[in-house]
Amino acid sequence: MGILSVSVKVGEGVQIGDLAFIKVDDKSGSRVNLKIATVDPAMRVQRVPTGIIPERFHPPGIAAPRSMPALA
Repeated sequence: MGILSVSVKVGEGVQIGDLAFIKVDDKSGSRVNLKIATVDPAMRVQRVPTGIIPERFHPPGIAAPRSMPALA
C-alpha cells in the first residue's frame, strides 16, 4: 500500500491495477474534471471535499500530514 503523487495533462489518465482508470477530462482554473471507470459496478466512487486521504489508505506505520491533498 502506498501513496502516489503523479502529474498528468488534460486527456491523460492513471490506471489503478486492473480495477480502475482515472482520466483528467478538463481543467478550468483550480478545478479539474475527472472521468473514473471501474470494472466492478459495485465499486463505490465518491467525492471527498476535504481532500484528506482517509487513514485506511496510508502505508502502515506512516501518518500522512494533515495538509496532504487527496489523490487527483
